[in-house]
Amino acid sequence: MKKKLLITGLCVLSLMSYAGTVSAIGLGGIAKTAKKGAEVAQKLNITVEDEKAYGNAMHPYLVSDFGGEHRNKAVQKYVSAIGHNLVPKDSKFDFTFTVINTDMVNAFAMPGGYVYITRGILKSMKNEAQLAAVLGHEIQHVIGRHGKEQLQKAVLAEEGVNLAGSAAGKAGGAIGKDLAKKLAGVFKDLAMAGYGRSQESESDLRGTDYSYQAGYNPNGGVEFFEILFQMQGGVDRGGAYATHPKTKDRINKLSKYIKKKKYSGGKTNEQAFLTMQKKV
Repeated sequence: MKKKLLITGLCVLSLMSYAGTVSAIGLGGIAKTAKKGAEVAQKLNITVEDEKAYGNAMHPYLVSDFGGEHRNKAVQKYVSAIGHNLVPKDSKFDFTFTVINTDMVNAFAMPGGYVYITRGILKSMKNEAQLAAVLGHEIQHVIGRHGKEQLQKAVLAEEGVNLAGSAAGKAGGAIGKDLAKKLAGVFKDLAMAGYGRSQESESDLRGTDYSYQAGYNPNGGVEFFEILFQMQGGVDRGGAYATHPKTKDRINKLSKYIKKKKYSGGKTNEQAFLTMQKKV
């Protein structure tokens, strides 16, 4: 929430700057400036293709900010294969799954199909069903386009009225390095804070759907949240910020959902997972 307020504040500053420009150019230039402002608004209607372009541009900077990719190619291949098997066939996004080299216990997603999972979270898990549930959760953040609003605000904050003709709607390679770095910083903070509670809850449920449809035990998400709860010292709280639902609430809601959907059975692939885990 704190980050969201900061972004909003930056947007206000951009709008103040815009108003100052109108005063400076006088009445004769108002129509021209208003037209430029309309172009900004139009370009901030970020499309799926725009999200892909921004995600592609931000990806290397975000990976670098978190310590780089995990060097073991077998681990990367293992996680990527599971992730791609979870993606719905009708998805508009081509996904990239990356294991990043940090002990932080986290997983997050960026617009455009980019999903990240840390070395730390892989070490905390017990089987493949838990991994599938977490990856499914992040896949839903992308498919649900949960990062679109943050991307719009961040682009406006950085570009203001100069956005017209320069940022949104371009191919990934055409997005400037400075803008890509700044946007990657926004999503680094978002990775720590999480999305809104409704989006997190939606991703818990849909992530379970994706993992179950791929043949996994539906309780993977519940099991992982129980591990997370213990790692939190048994204290019922959300993520690093208040935007996350409380862990116990997530466990209870997800358990009820699984019962309602009558999900049961499914694989855990525990041995294969533990073999991979030794390489993490």
